[in-house]
Amino acid sequence: MLLLHGDPLKTIGGCERYCLLDRTAKQLRAAGVDDEILAAATKLCAIVSAEGTVVTCYHGAAETRRRARHSPQVSIRDH
Repeated sequence: MLLLHGDPLKTIGGCERYCLLDRTAKQLRAAGVDDEILAAATKLCAIVSAEGTVVTCYHGAAETRRRARHSPQVSIRDH
């Protein structure tokens, strides 16, 4: 779910962080995606290397999910 529909957010070190932002979750809900699946997916973030390998997944902060444009770059070492 995160890799297909998640919003990519840049991180330091060439990786990308994928989180399902609130606006994207609303669009998926309107498209008929199950609420339980969305509730679980919006709590997670994934770090993906430049080569496309999932480095790690973690529980993301609610603040991260709401801030799409102005989120600061995050080092993968912070998580």
